[in-house]
Amino acid sequence: MMHKVLGMCVVLTLTGLGRAEAPQLPSVNELNASGLELVWHAQVSLDAQRDAVQEMAFDGKTLFLQTNRGLIQAIQDSAADSGVAIEQTAYRRSRRSAGSNTIWLNQIGKEGLISFRPATNKTLLFVVNGSQLYAMDKKSGRLMWQFRLPNVPSAPLAATETHVYLGFVDGSFRAYDIEKKAISWFAKTGETIGTAALPIGGLVAYASENGILYLGDAVRRDLIFQFETDRPVSAALSSLKDEQGLWLFLASEDQTVFSIGIPRGRMRWQRSLGDAIYRPLVSRGEDLFVSPEGSGIHCLDVRDGQEKWNAKSARDVIAVGAERVYAHDKSYRLVTLNRSSGKVMGRIDTRSYNRVVTNLHDSRIYLSTRTGLVICLQEIQEDPSS
Repeated sequence: MMHKVLGMCVVLTLTGLGRAEAPQLPSVNELNASGLELVWHAQVSLDAQRDAVQEMAFDGKTLFLQTNRGLIQAIQDSAADSGVAIEQTAYRRSRRSAGSNTIWLNQIGKEGLISFRPATNKTLLFVVNGSQLYAMDKKSGRLMWQFRLPNVPSAPLAATETHVYLGFVDGSFRAYDIEKKAISWFAKTGETIGTAALPIGGLVAYASENGILYLGDAVRRDLIFQFETDRPVSAALSSLKDEQGLWLFLASEDQTVFSIGIPRGRMRWQRSLGDAIYRPLVSRGEDLFVSPEGSGIHCLDVRDGQEKWNAKSARDVIAVGAERVYAHDKSYRLVTLNRSSGKVMGRIDTRSYNRVVTNLHDSRIYLSTRTGLVICLQEIQEDPSS
């Protein structure tokens, strides 16, 4: 049963509610040596004695940060949305004004309950807290509706303009109709759903821990195909469209990456990388970036799975540019890699910035400390007036 509940929404400045961490920003020289500049920095409004940043999500314009106590703060990147003009809050080499703007703060759910990374569509932010699914207006932070879930969720949710998709510990998979605010369809798999679903056009892919990938209609409970692996699917799914078709990439606990054609389910290639794969697969252009445990980042050719390079000191792909790949290393230092060769081009001491979101929209880098000091970095921009 749906319940429409009014949420607490407070518009704040960038001043913290409690004692915030003193800024420890990368130096200009350190950034410039890696071809980067600091666009802006901001302090999440939290109680530093009790709160910690837990999850981050980015929709291409707005960064959403969720704390361990259910506090969500929306920070708009005005450099990503030039329609918003605000005062600059950080130093830059560029002379143009760009920065960040906290647009709302809202307390959703209760402390100590299970929560996962939020998901968005064009107008709404979706959050799971315990047994509740919340839908919030992205611009204002107002709670639009909430829905009591029938079981314990087991993976981050995924959203489109019409549906929210969520997997559960009992192996069930549910699609919720956003307009009707009700369940749309239900499917039962053999084991717990361990990774987020991946909507692809009018289809949706989801996988269970018994090693089966399912592809179905996104609106109806119509199964198109299922693909079986020898071990549980272990990493977030990824997809890519090229001149030869639409492809889905998945990784299993037997250390293997698969490329599957959509919608027929034909396997294009598979490749074993020798280590377990739990971090998200990131596809961009002709490259698939895979980060197995203990063996760095592998760049594979999406067409045949052949390895282009292996950067052993890097992990956790953060963003991909035309010529560079940005990642954390094992100590959470920011590593800049040459996209063609994988060669290390620079390192920045960002060890306190151990909260990260993988930016699938552009090459900007968003990092946060545990206590909510957020930085946005980008490749150095040429000054058009020079």
